[in-house]
Amino acid sequence: MRKILALLAALAMLVWFGGAVAAQSAEPAAGAPTEPAAEPSAYISVDFQQGFVLDPFLVSVNGGGEVDSSTLDEECVGWINDKPVVSVNWQGQVEQATVFFFSDHDSTLTVQLPDGSYLCNDDVSDHVLDASITMASPMTGTYQIFVGTFEEQQLIPGLLVITARNDVSLSTFALDELVKRDTLPAEEIVPIPDESAAAMQAPVEEALAPDAVIEGGSDPVTVELTVEGELPAFRLQPEDANDVVCSGLVTEGPPDYLIEYAGEAEYLRIFFEGDADATLVVAGEDAFFCNDDHERAANANPRVDVPAPAGFYGVWVGRMDAENPLSGTLTIVEGREDEPEQLDVPTPEPGS
Repeated sequence: MRKILALLAALAMLVWFGGAVAAQSAEPAAGAPTEPAAEPSAYISVDFQQGFVLDPFLVSVNGGGEVDSSTLDEECVGWINDKPVVSVNWQGQVEQATVFFFSDHDSTLTVQLPDGSYLCNDDVSDHVLDASITMASPMTGTYQIFVGTFEEQQLIPGLLVITARNDVSLSTFALDELVKRDTLPAEEIVPIPDESAAAMQAPVEEALAPDAVIEGGSDPVTVELTVEGELPAFRLQPEDANDVVCSGLVTEGPPDYLIEYAGEAEYLRIFFEGDADATLVVAGEDAFFCNDDHERAANANPRVDVPAPAGFYGVWVGRMDAENPLSGTLTIVEGREDEPEQLDVPTPEPGS
């Protein structure tokens, strides 16, 4: 699919515009002569000449509007804005110039030539809904480009591409071919635990006196905790757990709660019911688990299920809010029937 539009920032300029914006003129002073209304200016104006450096030129825009493009030329289809998306002032001589719109939707293109005539396109082929217009030996002057939608009352994002290169077209266009860069080495993007990981898990490995021993058939163990951790939880993960990235801030030092399990249950369930968004890290002698929201985007209380439990397990409770302490109840129970209470997932602030 074409979900790579974010690379645009590395290639050219990024410009988003909203719905229709009507051109307005100031009220003339009393008695002053009335001037004819000016043509609406384009959202973007560029000056290009033969051999321009930014070829292909890419700009991210929304296509669509409230104007029927057939009112400009009866051969045109689609719904456009009352202002051109891009105005190109062209100088020089080239074999051809091409304009196309790269998106996930059914777009249209309307281009007004310097002589006032129009070129239009809906689908570049029977199987491709993108629009493309190629002009042979384009004349010097100003070209007004409108990006539209085939259906009325739509607004579709995409890349408008302007090029004088013969090797760039809808059929060959690929962003990853325009920017050449090496892939970041894996070791640079995988969190590497520091020395605190071994020190914090030492109570588990050394089997120090646990806070609770859980026998088979025991009642659930519950404990009230208040945590104010500042250490990123991923620092606890062992070196061989590169597929796990834990979240939240945990207390540096021994686990918040250390248990020894001596039963024969298939699963040991550990969950936390807090007054704010929490995370869990559970580390055993040969096991490691972590969880943020046990129901993603539904319940902010975390839950971990330990299969075939045996021996010592350290439990760390993490907080997501670094400014405030986190309080709640830690529960450890055999089986997988008990569930943490519902805690709504916080709604991100606008712009976050």
